[in-house]
Amino acid sequence: MDGNKLLERLTSQSGDPILRLDGRLLASSRDPRKEAKQWLDQLRPMISSSDRGLVIGVGSGYHLAALNLEFPRARVLAITLEGELIDAVRGIHGLNVANAEFYACESEAQVLNSSRVRTFLKSTVCMASHLPSQAANPVAYQEVLARLKM
Repeated sequence: MDGNKLLERLTSQSGDPILRLDGRLLASSRDPRKEAKQWLDQLRPMISSSDRGLVIGVGSGYHLAALNLEFPRARVLAITLEGELIDAVRGIHGLNVANAEFYACESEAQVLNSSRVRTFLKSTVCMASHLPSQAANPVAYQEVLARLKM
């Protein structure tokens, strides 16, 4: 992650910890669990037909915890361009994100050059993005999405 970016841990109105990266919230400031449930509800039809999920953006991790709770046997690869978020998310959620394998990329190009990502994509995968994560670095995340959809 760029050394000029600031990662902060805050408390949402619901009392849950959330992350803010360079001034941008990575989850709802009101109720991150409710936001994660809504994210999952939109994806449920696609996820239920696959046992693997590729999630672009780790945010504050509530969406990953919701995915783990609803689909505990699913294998999830969560990609982030901000590697320091991984430890922060694990600190918030612990084993609630146990089925997520985290992958920190230093650049957009590294995503498809990774044997880890290519191997994961060889089987049926539900691909989903996390909008608050993308808002923190929109150009880079759009490039990642474009490369993955090739």
